Amino acid sequence: MPHRRLGHGSHPAPFLKVRFSRVDDARVRGQKLYRRRDSGFTLVEAVVSLSIATMVFLALATSLATGIKGTALSRQNQQAGDALNQTLEVLRSQPVAAVAMRSSDLPSTGDPAGLAGCSCYNPAADSTTGVAEPLIISTVGGVSPHVTTLSQNNTTFTVRRYITQPTDQDSAVYRRATVIVSWFAYGITHHRSAGTLLTFTRRGLPLPDFKFTPVGSTTKCLGVGAIAAFGLRVVNNGARDSWLMTSSGSSLSWTYYKDNGDGVYDSAVDTALLPADSTTGGA
Repeated sequence: MPHRRLGHGSHPAPFLKVRFSRVDDARVRGQKLYRRRDSGFTLVEAVVSLSIATMVFLALATSLATGIKGTALSRQNQQAGDALNQTLEVLRSQPVAAVAMRSSDLPSTGDPAGLAGCSCYNPAADSTTGVAEPLIISTVGGVSPHVTTLSQNNTTFTVRRYITQPTDQDSAVYRRATVIVSWFAYGITHHRSAGTLLTFTRRGLPLPDFKFTPVGSTTKCLGVGAIAAFGLRVVNNGARDSWLMTSSGSSLSWTYYKDNGDGVYDSAVDTALLPADSTTGGA
């Protein structure tokens, strides 16, 4: 660049040198681009990040709520099972004759089965419909009230008891005790049920228990020399043992016959038991 001279005695004027380079211009653009990328998140990036975080936390919250619900239901189910076992043990500890429903307690408004109009109960369906069994009812029945409530850990359990007479072809003398425990949780009514059979028992060593009962009339009016036949039944309700049956009376002569099963005396068919006037056997 040419220099310009001034007048005599003056100092030379300062001058600037300016040099432009494509390298410097690219470096400046790179620095601006770096500062723009390092300046923070954009609005779109923030929204996407918050959405992902929200979905993750919602999934964790749902899993936590499901776990808490499952734990609570498991605890309630266990408590209902404990109530079932305790109720059944109380019924088993009572005399069988006392395990009956009280007649004054049947018109209970807290019983969803509606026993007042039927006096029967179907253990399989928890209702009075279907194959229902008759209730065992007594004015002094020990199962009263048959509907009670139990509260544990802020949960109210309803306990219902039913005593029925099973109807089977054997006509066995026993009673059925059915217990239903229900509770309301998470918008659903839950149920647990259990049952047991109760019968009269004998404790101790078994002993023979012979029962001698007449069959038919025990009095007859006959002429002289006639033969009178009397039916007798010997049953052993205990342990097996031998038995001895004798008769007395000097003016009478007795002969024992084993009936063939038709219940009618017939000397040609029935088997005579000897000796006369006494006989033995085992049952």
